[in-house]
Amino acid sequence: MSQFHLAENLTRLRHNKRITQEKLADFLGVSKASVSKWETGQSLPDIAQLPRLAAFYDVSIDALMGYEPQLSMAEIKDYYEKFAEEFVTNGFEETLSRIRDFIRMYYSCDVALFQMIILLMNHLMMADEEKRAELLEEMIDICKHIEEHSEDVDICNNAVVFQANLELIRGNAVEAIAKLEHRKNPFHLLEGTDSLLIQAYQMAGQMEEAMEWNQVTIYRSLLSFIQESLLYLMHHMQEKECAKATIDRLEVIMQAYEMKELHPNTYLQFVYAKAMYHMICEETSLALTELQEFVEVAIDFLTGEIRMKGDSYFDKLDGYFAKMDEYMVLPRNPQMVLSTLAQELLHPVFAPLFDNPEYQKLLECFTREEQ
Repeated sequence: MSQFHLAENLTRLRHNKRITQEKLADFLGVSKASVSKWETGQSLPDIAQLPRLAAFYDVSIDALMGYEPQLSMAEIKDYYEKFAEEFVTNGFEETLSRIRDFIRMYYSCDVALFQMIILLMNHLMMADEEKRAELLEEMIDICKHIEEHSEDVDICNNAVVFQANLELIRGNAVEAIAKLEHRKNPFHLLEGTDSLLIQAYQMAGQMEEAMEWNQVTIYRSLLSFIQESLLYLMHHMQEKECAKATIDRLEVIMQAYEMKELHPNTYLQFVYAKAMYHMICEETSLALTELQEFVEVAIDFLTGEIRMKGDSYFDKLDGYFAKMDEYMVLPRNPQMVLSTLAQELLHPVFAPLFDNPEYQKLLECFTREEQ
């Protein structure tokens, strides 16, 4: 992955300075033929010549080489999308090699590194067990590098969270706790900053900004509440009364906020959890009904336009989502997501349904969409 443009830059800089190849050669103490070969890309200057060339043209060595160590968000997003597509077209090993080259090239660009971690996380299932373990170690090292060297507090915090997530995937719960347990500190005040910002907007008379950010905080808190409730449900799935009570409460929230349309992915997780609960209760017909809903919503969601959106209640989120589009990257390829969802239907809890014709039809729905 060559990002250097030395030959073109040497030619351009010399022309801008309006000097001949002979004059540059005399200054550097080399032959005119050497300068000519540099400018045509037939050879490269000796490394000792680079500082002299940069000083002569009054540019940095990076600028001389045509190397930009920091990428814009648009450039990072382009790379992300290209690599995500290559995972499908070129396979895992070849694409991983190119991503590793990219990481080495832009090791000082923390935002680019973090987005590559997200990209690799989204495609981790493509690796075999040995390669997955190796890759997880690499990703954790990158998170540590970001945490230690980045001056961006948000990127550092995100790297810490991802590091904990990666440790959990590796089965290292103690390491994950060590990265996150500080959040239990009663003096940890970050959670109050959203309310303070809303009040500050109001005090400054910026009412539109106050209302928009208020909606954003409600939206994010709603998603967080549901996710934590789903986690609580999964932990208590065998305790039928507790599980049923959690499902009943979540059902009210899901309907009140129209989560099926507002955030289909969260709705899918809830439907899937209900299907598992019905299987534990040996209510196979109810489980099949939930799985039918799971498959239909998943296919509708993934074959349509995948984007974050508000609704008639959350009607001031466009600016927030536009900002997310600027700083966030696309999800995995829809075909890969469908393949992952198909695997979810093969969870052992659904084993009693494996020979059921209705269940087989549901699996076939995912297979048809993948094709």
